[in-house]
Amino acid sequence: MIAVYKRELKNFFQNVIGWVFIAAIVFIAALYFKAYNIEYGMSDILYVLVRLLMIMVFSIPILTMRILTEEKRLKIDQLTMTAPVSSWKVVVGKYLSMATILLITTAIIGAFPVLVSRYTTVDWGMNILALIGFFMYGCACIALCMFVSSFTESQVVSAIISIVAMFAIYLMAGIRLLFDNVGSDIYAFISKALGVLDLSERYDVFLAGILDLKVIVYFILVILVFVYFTIVSVNRVKTKDRLKNMVIAVCVCAMAVVCNMAVNLIPDYASQFDLTQSRFYSICDATKNVLAKLEDKVIVYVYASEESKDEMVDRMLRIYEEESKNIAVEYVDPSVSNKFYEQYTDVAPTYNSLFVVSDSKVKIVDYTSMYINDYSLNEDGSYDTSVSYDIEGRITAAINYIETGVSAKVYGLTGHDEPELEASFVSAIEKMNYSYEQLMLLGSDIPDDCQLLIINGPQSDISGDDASKILKYIDRGGRLLIVIPFTDKVEYTNLNKVLEYYNIRTDKGVVFDNKRYDGAPSILIPEIQSNVVTTSVAGKKAVIAPNSKALFVIDDSREDCHFIPWLVTSEDSFRKNLSIEEIVDFNFDSATDEKGPMDIAGTASRSNGSNTSLAYIVGSVYFFTESANDITANANLTIFTNIVSECVSEEDAVVVPVKTTNSEKFVIDNSSGNTIFYILFIILPVALLIAGCTIWMRRRKY
Repeated sequence: MIAVYKRELKNFFQNVIGWVFIAAIVFIAALYFKAYNIEYGMSDILYVLVRLLMIMVFSIPILTMRILTEEKRLKIDQLTMTAPVSSWKVVVGKYLSMATILLITTAIIGAFPVLVSRYTTVDWGMNILALIGFFMYGCACIALCMFVSSFTESQVVSAIISIVAMFAIYLMAGIRLLFDNVGSDIYAFISKALGVLDLSERYDVFLAGILDLKVIVYFILVILVFVYFTIVSVNRVKTKDRLKNMVIAVCVCAMAVVCNMAVNLIPDYASQFDLTQSRFYSICDATKNVLAKLEDKVIVYVYASEESKDEMVDRMLRIYEEESKNIAVEYVDPSVSNKFYEQYTDVAPTYNSLFVVSDSKVKIVDYTSMYINDYSLNEDGSYDTSVSYDIEGRITAAINYIETGVSAKVYGLTGHDEPELEASFVSAIEKMNYSYEQLMLLGSDIPDDCQLLIINGPQSDISGDDASKILKYIDRGGRLLIVIPFTDKVEYTNLNKVLEYYNIRTDKGVVFDNKRYDGAPSILIPEIQSNVVTTSVAGKKAVIAPNSKALFVIDDSREDCHFIPWLVTSEDSFRKNLSIEEIVDFNFDSATDEKGPMDIAGTASRSNGSNTSLAYIVGSVYFFTESANDITANANLTIFTNIVSECVSEEDAVVVPVKTTNSEKFVIDNSSGNTIFYILFIILPVALLIAGCTIWMRRRKY
């Protein structure tokens, strides 16, 4: 078998077929990698692998079409039959040689997420599982196509039949749907029977990030069955008892079905393992810590009937029940107990909403808050829609509220045309069980319970009275998040007093940088310095800071004030020394412009006796916006959450990130993206083809 394996593997690379197969798939994979990962910023290669399934419909039949037909055409198959090597060893050796070609191809594609990991955090569990699924799907298809190759002498016929069979498998989900829609029992049976060859359905489990032993066994059984069929087909010439072979083949199929059914009896918790980075199908450590500290009995009432429950919510609640003996889940059917909600609220909640209840407290989790619809606008005007899940985050926050209560408040200054803090950022505050309120200082001071005051890019200057109240708040150790407005039309005399109190100033103009997003010189991709507010972002993700002002320390000699930058532009950056409204040229002028690097965000502190005040100052008013955050895979939101968490200084703060099966997005500069693309799309495939042609020509010459 080893000798056959080595001979066939050598033939693949001496006859160019192996080189062409690898080069073609890598070439097409590079195109999809460019479209989805480099251009769109996806951090995993799931879409690349899904698109390659269609390519495998044509590529695998070409790989397998000569593996057995060539010997028949040249009439040397009799030598194989009479050789001192068992037929099964010949077939298995040939099969393993083709599987090795596919393994090499998969390994090259596996380098794609390694390249992406330089720019963002990669979900290795999901990517590796997707690659394993891709390889097993391909191995199953190779076994099928090899079987087709075993009963014809024509490579063309073998390729055509294999392509038709592969295409049918690729479309199996749609074919089964045609039978499902009929509604007859016999058609339902046909659909179920066709499901035996629905490879894509099982492959989707790998793409979801679940290591399912039942799916792995399924692929292994498919491979073994078709390899056995091939052995029977090869032996049919020298074996006269074809009825016996047919009976054995039917028994093998039956054994495979029984084995698969037996494996499917294993419970999901014993056969499925969640390997996603976000633990999408399990609870995270933060939730486990909350449940471990839970002392009160908590009942989670689900405002729905069990027959129409949300499966994702129900699955998560059962995990909570298993994790803590103090959690109980009960379903309340609104059609039976339509007045149930009135003991907790005056307004009827959405169907499938949750009432998290203890003896003394109640927290209502609205069903709509557990699912987040994300919309992104394409260049052609169409929208892409994706769904993120905040089920665990909302339930954990509610349970944590039951245990600890709400004690911290975050205020947003208003009354000066400040942009409203967008929904995802307000939601991040509320998930930590802090409340967010808008605050107008006219006629009132900053409340004593204010643990963070957000000044979010006011479009008009604050009043002198407002500045005095803010300075008074600073003197008692207050915490601020100051986002610098993007305009030079307004004279910010009083806002600048607040900044100068921290020994910080800004200047007119805007910062430009060659390290930028999508070719826009003012959409900066700054270097992220390691800091407590950049935890889980620095060195792992990128952020963008559109239209940012630069921050400067006024007097370096002051000992009561300190400034620690955590967003810094590159050495190629510069600040146009003109008012924003006057800038028409984006090129550096050495006579007037100031050269970088420049600080565009940082933490300023001022000590006043026993009190120390902190101000987190960000030069871009667009930094904490959903449009910027969507591009950076929640990196901007993570920094915001860390700032809030540091300012309120509550040990009981618990934040469970929003979970999604969609790929996180990252930012890569144009030059790096193009370099990677040209290497994968041109240099690597061409190198493979040159190597293959060189070996083939030398072999023909000698």
